[in-house]
Amino acid sequence: MSRTATLSGVRSVGWMMSKGIISFDPGVKGGMALFIGDKLIMAQKLPTIGSKKPQIDTRTLIANIREYMSYIEKKEDVLLFSEKAQARPMNGATSAFTSGKNFAIFETMAIIEQVRYMDVPPQTWKKAMKLSDDKELSIKLCQQLFPRFDLPKGTKHYHDGVAEAILLGEYARREGY
Repeated sequence: MSRTATLSGVRSVGWMMSKGIISFDPGVKGGMALFIGDKLIMAQKLPTIGSKKPQIDTRTLIANIREYMSYIEKKEDVLLFSEKAQARPMNGATSAFTSGKNFAIFETMAIIEQVRYMDVPPQTWKKAMKLSDDKELSIKLCQQLFPRFDLPKGTKHYHDGVAEAILLGEYARREGY
């Protein structure tokens, strides 16, 4: 499955189901993933603008969320699920502010679209998935659980933000959210 796969054939092959999870790693290098039922349908990097100091491209992100939502039959069956933005001692103030701002975008989208929204602290879902702060472990687990998914590459390595968005969605699915 390609990371930028379009969903044009989803309805025709019967994947349009009643439950859907759209999960987010809210960092500027974060990602988003769509699960319908127990299937990972697609995932991608969060859209950004700017090269020296990238920021989330809010307009494109909203369009992407709405596209993902269009493949879930009923609004009441949509769950936007995000990692809770938290300031951490090892992250700078700018990084914490950016994550918090992005987190607010997801929460606001849920309010506007009138869909369910939940967040979970990173320690909670990572402990349940037997992960640590090591991004490489997240990438490896994602590749083990979803070997057919073509995880995008960052500048040097696989994109950990997309991997963590996928794992966060898998966590939500396993926990029955």
